[in-house]
Amino acid sequence: MSILLLMQAAGEPVATTDLPSALAAVYRDNPGIAADREGLKVLDEDVATARAAGRPSLLVEGSLARSELDVVGTGGIVGIRLAQPVYRGGRVTANVRAAETNVLAGRQSLRESEIDLMLDMIRAYSAVLRDRENLMLYDQTVAALRGLVGGEETRLSLGERTVTDVAQTRARLAGELALREAASQRLAQSQQSFVQLVGSQPGTLAPLPPLPALPPTEPDALAQALDANPAVERARLAAQVARFQTRAAVGNLLPTIDASASVQRRDEIVQILNRDVRQSLGTGTITVTIPIYQGGGEYAAIRRARHVTNVRELEIVEAERTVGYQVAVAWNALRAARAATVQLEQVVTENETALRGTRRETELGSRTVLDLLNAEAELRNAQIALSNSRHETYVAGASLLAATGALSPESFGATINRYAPEAHFEQVADRWIGTRP
Repeated sequence: MSILLLMQAAGEPVATTDLPSALAAVYRDNPGIAADREGLKVLDEDVATARAAGRPSLLVEGSLARSELDVVGTGGIVGIRLAQPVYRGGRVTANVRAAETNVLAGRQSLRESEIDLMLDMIRAYSAVLRDRENLMLYDQTVAALRGLVGGEETRLSLGERTVTDVAQTRARLAGELALREAASQRLAQSQQSFVQLVGSQPGTLAPLPPLPALPPTEPDALAQALDANPAVERARLAAQVARFQTRAAVGNLLPTIDASASVQRRDEIVQILNRDVRQSLGTGTITVTIPIYQGGGEYAAIRRARHVTNVRELEIVEAERTVGYQVAVAWNALRAARAATVQLEQVVTENETALRGTRRETELGSRTVLDLLNAEAELRNAQIALSNSRHETYVAGASLLAATGALSPESFGATINRYAPEAHFEQVADRWIGTRP
């Protein structure tokens, strides 16, 4: 067992030093994405199944009979038969094309899952950093208030403060302790989201790296999304699959041609000849089947396939609108978060100045303890708001990259061994025999 697994089994955190390594780890080890890759292999096998419908079949046939009438004895027939579909109304070709196109759609679905997973990882990583920073701010505030409470109690004993001053300080400390517990709970939740994705506790996390280059304008982002978003491409490929399936359904109305050849060895009792017959036979057959009427089910299948095609065409429009919505939401969220961050940085700076002045004035007696408590709370609240805004800015930028289809571990500088679905497809799509995956 590796050291990594032993540390995880013991519940010890495994350090993830930076975001690129976290993205690489989740891309490599996340069970959800591994399941999606296995699901794509199922679609690869559908291609092999579709191709098999146009291949020859080789059968060994035999029968055994016992006669107890005029001629008593045991006889039988043994032979081998080769059958080859020659023409199936175009159904084989259409089904193969449908299966191959469905594989391409499945690859886009896998890519969509990868992008969603990377976005979840970025969100969880940034949330842990944010919540750790916020908890640290609460710890600093609590430590400062504990010292202030002690000082106020001492001044009360000297007659320099009133009971009201001390009560206000104690009440503010109790409130900060409650807020700290809530912040601790949020951090625990963020860390569990990290564990769910990576499989281990977050260690010491490096600061977030700069975001990759973003589209310069919202129209550029939308154009890129419509061209590269995997959900849109998957919808387009699904419509192609439906068209091929319609062609296959139409093939049920067309003639079929089958060829077969057989060799038999007969050793059987023929009562009408009153003797045992032994002979070898070789036959070749070409069968043409022209459907005239088959109960109407084939027409219903064609109508159904055409309705499915209409559904898939509408789903393209729906996917494009959904992607447009995602781009607009991410773009506006990014713009708003950036503007808020700039303003909050100024708020923090001004509150730091105000707190320094309030402390001096409180020492001189021109400000009350309540004024000092309020100044400290305003600074703490501004710092937390700034931390939250930076998190929202980063996540909004990553969401914009996800909507445009440009979010990947590589875009953040991660080095990964990218999964290549083509390897399994080439291995099994034209495979004629074998049961091992």
